[in-house]
Amino acid sequence: MHSFSRWHMSIYLRRDPLVLFLQVATEVYGKVRTITCASMHDENKESTRSSTLSVTVVIPAYNEEANIERLIQQVLDEPWSDSVVLDKLIVVDDCSDDDTPEIIRLLASKHDHLHIIRHEQRSGKNAGIRDGIAACRSDIIAILDADIGLRRGCVTNTVQLLADNSAFAAASCVNEPLQARTWRERASRFQALILTEGRRLGRASLLRVYAIRTVAIRDLVLPDTTHDDLYIPRWLRNHGYRYAVNPQAIAYTRSATGLRDFAKQTLRAWQALDALERVLPITHPIMVEYGGRLLTLRIIVRAIRREPLGFLLYVLWRGIVTATPTTLWLPTVEHTKHDQSASTKDLGI
Repeated sequence: MHSFSRWHMSIYLRRDPLVLFLQVATEVYGKVRTITCASMHDENKESTRSSTLSVTVVIPAYNEEANIERLIQQVLDEPWSDSVVLDKLIVVDDCSDDDTPEIIRLLASKHDHLHIIRHEQRSGKNAGIRDGIAACRSDIIAILDADIGLRRGCVTNTVQLLADNSAFAAASCVNEPLQARTWRERASRFQALILTEGRRLGRASLLRVYAIRTVAIRDLVLPDTTHDDLYIPRWLRNHGYRYAVNPQAIAYTRSATGLRDFAKQTLRAWQALDALERVLPITHPIMVEYGGRLLTLRIIVRAIRREPLGFLLYVLWRGIVTATPTTLWLPTVEHTKHDQSASTKDLGI
């Protein structure tokens, strides 16, 4: 049994990019209860299958005119069934000043499932998630980032995992970074592939698209000071809940472009992890699978094979970021309001 302590965090923030890289992969992605979908049914033979699960999908959005119409249509076109039923699709517009509100209103006039919550001032992604949870009356709440694309069945396959396995309180998908449009996306794409390959090999996390039983988060209070995909998994583990990834559920993401956006993305992740330790320390032990470091090396090798140039750029750029003052790249940090770089907004698909 281990926990991600302050000592681990000090190692995580070391200025050696290679040490940092291995530490991130081992400590952050390795210290999670890991279960592959192949073993889920064997481990949970006593689980009961729910006859029907109603689902509310929540999409917090800010200035997503390039993506929101496609994503809404993809959610509506999911293969919903008698066992996994779409109850509502709620888009929480965080005071967008582009065409996002008009696009949503037009679509809502055509689709009864689509509902809008509008913030009159910028409140952040976590506020949007809180509003979605408060409006949810379904068995399951599925939370989606707005700047993603879905392979058909992504949301329903994620929820179906919960329908088939009552032992799990939450489930997520595999996030597949799109092919780089330019060499300047390759470092961030390699960084994303570490998570992708980890999930394919059974390391569970909740990111981009995740579904949670509403009964499990009835008492959840999501603060504005950290990232939802860090806070919610920690909160679930602290309360003894388990979650898993369905490798048959795929979401597509666009990597950040250039050194500046790479630096912002990396530094925000570090500072969000540090904020998480302050607001929600670990109180429930995290199981580490046998041979975790060997599995970490397998993940790294698989990512390098898929993105060799990205790996070289990653090492170089990570070294630059760790050797320079944080304020050079990130003068201020507001996790919920400015947690995405503009370059990642348009998926280009």
